[in-house]
Amino acid sequence: MKTNLMKASLGALTLAVGLGLTATSVQADWGQQQRVHSDHGNRYDQQSRHVQQQIHARQDRQMDHIQAGMRSGRLTRMEFRELMHEQHDIRAMARHFRADGFISAREFHRLDQALDRASRNIHEERHDRQVRYASGHGPRFN
Repeated sequence: MKTNLMKASLGALTLAVGLGLTATSVQADWGQQQRVHSDHGNRYDQQSRHVQQQIHARQDRQMDHIQAGMRSGRLTRMEFRELMHEQHDIRAMARHFRADGFISAREFHRLDQALDRASRNIHEERHDRQVRYASGHGPRFN
């Protein structure tokens, strides 16, 4: 009877230790997987930040061109408003794409196309020979 009790106790102890080691190894593996995924996430975060910086820098340059065109009189008020509206739409698109935490390659491509189109529009409006102060009239008439 004592030997059966010893065997049962020893078996239960062995089972408990085995389960404990298994649980520990599973937890260790889970931690490793979390680290791999978090490293993967960090890479996406860095890429997304870099993409956002590129987009922001392009928009800043475009805004500088728009404001320079307005100061020089090369843009009419209506052209200025249209270009500013286009910039606002691009910012809204970027905000929408960033809502999930990062900008995917497809989203970046769409933003890049929108920024290219905006850049062409800015160039065309600044060089279309429509000036703000036409016929010698000041800002009140145009």
